[in-house]
Amino acid sequence: VKALLAEHDVQIVITDDGLQHYALARDKEIVVIDGVRRFGNGWWLPAGPMRERASRLKSVDAVIVNGGEARAGEIPMHLRPGQAVNMLTGERKDVAQLEHLVAMAGIGHPPRFFATLEQCGARLEKRVPLADHQALVAEEVERLAAPG
Repeated sequence: VKALLAEHDVQIVITDDGLQHYALARDKEIVVIDGVRRFGNGWWLPAGPMRERASRLKSVDAVIVNGGEARAGEIPMHLRPGQAVNMLTGERKDVAQLEHLVAMAGIGHPPRFFATLEQCGARLEKRVPLADHQALVAEEVERLAAPG
């Protein structure tokens, strides 16, 4: 974050899994939780999905609930992606127009990502669930994206 701020006129920094990074200075804390899974079995990683105690949410500025039902004091959010953007060319296409998709997800709950794509009309040829934040090299991506 320091390098980003030193090189760019940044007004907002949004981090993934930053709540438990106490050395990172912040003005506001906004937490997004999965409204369907919520806190799962309530156990901490690696036995469960928790990185912090649920009581930690009492001290944040806002809790956004992605999908499912928001409870009192929570802000509801529902993803409705419509377009995919080619990061190299900037080309945009409706997700429903894409064919022969290989979907890779290195997030906490990959099946949710795949389901979101399908709800938008995407036809997934292959689903590749990865570990949360899993690093990949180009050769691995090519191997995983291969048909079959």
